Amino acid sequence: MGIRRQIKIDNQSISLGRLLTEIIERPEIITRKRFIEMYTNSVSKRHADSDFDQFAGKGSSHVDPNIIEKDLIRLRTNGKKFEDYADKKLAPKPEKSDQRDSR
Repeated sequence: MGIRRQIKIDNQSISLGRLLTEIIERPEIITRKRFIEMYTNSVSKRHADSDFDQFAGKGSSHVDPNIIEKDLIRLRTNGKKFEDYADKKLAPKPEKSDQRDSR
């Protein structure tokens, strides 16, 4: 059930899907500068630029919405498999009617 919650993107949901949607809509909010600042005093500081490149492309100043959109599509595609499984296997089954003669 937790995975199903994470793919929702409506305004009432707090989910990974909604976060990715908001990043796609306003990619300029997540900048290279702010991302690298998170590595301050970290032993991994030398990897900050290359880590950001995964989301922005080499040298870009902010995340690339196209990269994030691909992540959202993957989340929804793979999440749909879990949703379908849950609908088939975990959903309550209709009760069988009592076939006995009630005299």
